[in-house]
Amino acid sequence: MKFRNYLLTAAFTPLAFASFGQAKTIVYKCGQWLDTKTKGFANAYRDPTYEKVEILQTQRKFKVTFGSKMYDYTIVSSNRFSNVQTRYNVTRNGKSYLLAVSENSPETYSIGIDEEWIVYPISNVSIVDAK
Repeated sequence: MKFRNYLLTAAFTPLAFASFGQAKTIVYKCGQWLDTKTKGFANAYRDPTYEKVEILQTQRKFKVTFGSKMYDYTIVSSNRFSNVQTRYNVTRNGKSYLLAVSENSPETYSIGIDEEWIVYPISNVSIVDAK
């Protein structure tokens, strides 16, 4: 009886840890973004760019899509700045950026890089298993 229990434990423990440790991808979707790089914050806020925006966040990357333009940012480090904001040091094409993810309310997020772009308000958020 003890041997059977040991075999069952040995067989199912790796499966439990494998599913528990699976990487997740957070998918943020929105229909507008602020181009603060070319318009500045005030003008971008008054005149957002209306197009499909999708941001995929994994443990190692942010993949950002504005319409047909795609940008890959590699996460170097992260810091939980406050209970509603996490800041990520990221790189793209050898250049460093500070990317912030903020929870504005329980259902609304904003994501942005200072003097580059801001995506707000994001209310379509889902978590999926990474493939």
